Amino acid sequence: MLLEYIGIGGCIGYWKQFSSNGLLSKVDGTEDDNNLLMRPYLKPSVIAFTPPLLKTERMELSIGAEGSCMMNAKFNRTILFLGTPQGDIYKTYRSRAVSWGGNLSLQAKFQHVSLGLGYSLSTLGLDKKISADGSRLDDKLTYGLFVRIAFLF
Repeated sequence: MLLEYIGIGGCIGYWKQFSSNGLLSKVDGTEDDNNLLMRPYLKPSVIAFTPPLLKTERMELSIGAEGSCMMNAKFNRTILFLGTPQGDIYKTYRSRAVSWGGNLSLQAKFQHVSLGLGYSLSTLGLDKKISADGSRLDDKLTYGLFVRIAFLF
C-alpha cells in the first residue's frame, strides 16, 4: 500500500542563526549586540519514506524525504559589510514570510516515535552576500544537519 509511506506533518518551532555574514547592526530598528537572529515558525510538510531497509521486532530503518513550507515572522535587517571594494556598506532587507525547504534523512521508527538524522536545505535566506559591485544583496541557501524526534499518530 503506497499511502503507508506518505504522510502529512507539521511543526511549531523556533530557529536561531548561529553565525552571520557581515556585522549585524539592527533588526527591526533595534540594536542586536550578538549578531544573531531568533524567530518562531510554523511549518506544514509532506513526507515520504522508503519501505523498511532493515526491520527488527522493535524498529524499522528507512530513508525519508520531506518537502516543507516554513512560515516565519517577518523582520527588517540591516547588515554592515566591512572591507568591500566600495568601502564599508550598509544594506537593509526585509525577510520572506514564507520559505521552502527539503530534507533527506535516515529514520529509525519505533512503535509511536521516529528518530531521524539528516540534511536540510532551505530558501530561508538568512545569510546574504553582497554583490561584487555593492549594489544588492544576494540570497544564499540555508543548509545543515538536523536531528528529529517525531511522534507518530
